[in-house]
Amino acid sequence: MEADHAGDLTLRSYRRAVALVLAVVAALALTSLGASRPLDAHEAYVARSATEMLRRDDWVLPYFNGQPRLQKPPLNYWLGMAAHAASGGTAQQTVSETSARLPSALAAVALAALSIALARVIGAARRTALTAGVIAGVSLGAQEWAHNAQPEMLYAACCALEVLGFALARRASTRTERLRGATLGWLGFVLAVLSKGPLLPAMLWIGASVALCIERRRWNAWLALWPLLGLSLLLVGCAPWVAAVVAREPHAWEFWKAQMFDRTGGASAAWWRPFKLAYVGAALALLAPWSLAALAGLIQPWRARATDERRAARFLWIAVAVPMLILSFSAKAKHYYLLPALAPLAVLAAVAVQALWQRQGSDEAGPPRVRWIVRAHATLAIAAALTAAVWSLRRDFTVDVGVFARGASYVAFAGAAGCGVWAWRASAWPAFVRLATAFALVLFGRELAGLDIPRRRLQDAQFASEVGRVAGRERELIVIDGNAQLLAYYADRRVREGARAQVGEVLAATPDAWFVDEERAWSAAGHAGRVLVRDNSGADDARALNDPR
Repeated sequence: MEADHAGDLTLRSYRRAVALVLAVVAALALTSLGASRPLDAHEAYVARSATEMLRRDDWVLPYFNGQPRLQKPPLNYWLGMAAHAASGGTAQQTVSETSARLPSALAAVALAALSIALARVIGAARRTALTAGVIAGVSLGAQEWAHNAQPEMLYAACCALEVLGFALARRASTRTERLRGATLGWLGFVLAVLSKGPLLPAMLWIGASVALCIERRRWNAWLALWPLLGLSLLLVGCAPWVAAVVAREPHAWEFWKAQMFDRTGGASAAWWRPFKLAYVGAALALLAPWSLAALAGLIQPWRARATDERRAARFLWIAVAVPMLILSFSAKAKHYYLLPALAPLAVLAAVAVQALWQRQGSDEAGPPRVRWIVRAHATLAIAAALTAAVWSLRRDFTVDVGVFARGASYVAFAGAAGCGVWAWRASAWPAFVRLATAFALVLFGRELAGLDIPRRRLQDAQFASEVGRVAGRERELIVIDGNAQLLAYYADRRVREGARAQVGEVLAATPDAWFVDEERAWSAAGHAGRVLVRDNSGADDARALNDPR
């Protein structure tokens, strides 16, 4: 299927370039994973659950704070536990921030590699494949979640493997090749289910099936994806764990059903919600600073006469469009729900960039050919900034506006960066373009390196660690109207949550407990005792460890 591409890289140069791209992605992803970047409340679930599973020597049922945690499948916990063991940690030691985040960082490198492979499978040139790897690996979405212990990046990498396998099955000319591709795709499906759940893998499979049916003009084309094989692999890969959990927690089925649909808010009653294009904006934010290329990638496959490469790009486009459409009906739109589609989106963006390169001519064409790039970036940056400002005023719009606003900022910086890349060899081009390029990359790298960690997160982690040092384990630790996750992890102990409305009853029932509450609220309520540890944040909701005795 692969076409000959004139002027493409030699195989030797291509392999060196792939190694360089993956090394750059790894260098970005593997920085600032440790204690210098404290866990947030959601990450603490992962690290603490892995810790408790190790201490219980239980690799089946995740536990958090002494209670079963059924919200997430176990693959991310297993990998965190494995990283902890590989680093020399013992079962009684806490799974570190680095061990908890390492699976996500390595998944970001795998995502870049799978994006390169996916581009080659659809017949793209080697240069295009390398561009896809850069866009996927050095993007705001990939690097932001590569530094996060939650399973989002692992989920994205597994779904990228799924799409790669189905693309191989689509390209196959023999039954044996189709079987191999479908097996790889379903393996990615199973791993994705074990990492976070079946919703997005199922949507991508539906999208791939629809794309095949449209492309081959017959409704049995989806059989090329071997659904019975997929069902068998799901039973072998997931059923044993599911059965073991249900045997110990009979209510697990009802809980999982509620989690899959209620977390996204369920289907919205507003038929017009997809017209808000929430997930188009999410794609631009996730792929910043390559947002303009991402937008072009959503348009390019349908602009011209269909070639083999463009037909394959349309296959990816439909496979991605179906999840975007289905998710658009959700009452809660969150940008990271689209992470599993990051690899095919990066490939589509790379194909669009290659088409632009071919249209604009050789490298020696000079600065005039980049004028429209400057205008397009400026227009998109202004539109994105205005859209983010308008959406921030709408209370019913729940996409992370902060991330989208940052994405819009990177679109503006990408204008300068893009011009610099295209005009790097043009001696007549002003020197400030190169300076702007360097500035954009430094700004992007600064954020990815985690140098702008919110001060409050550092203070919360320090406070929780100090509480664990001061509060003896012979007495219960109760947190009032606060997140118990960070306390459970950094204090390395079980924590009980309580509500301020019932604090008097809790205090009467457990007068010898330690209490963590807002210092002002505790004092205003007239509770006796003394303050042992303060979080020193200076905020109105500053918390303190109180000894009521």
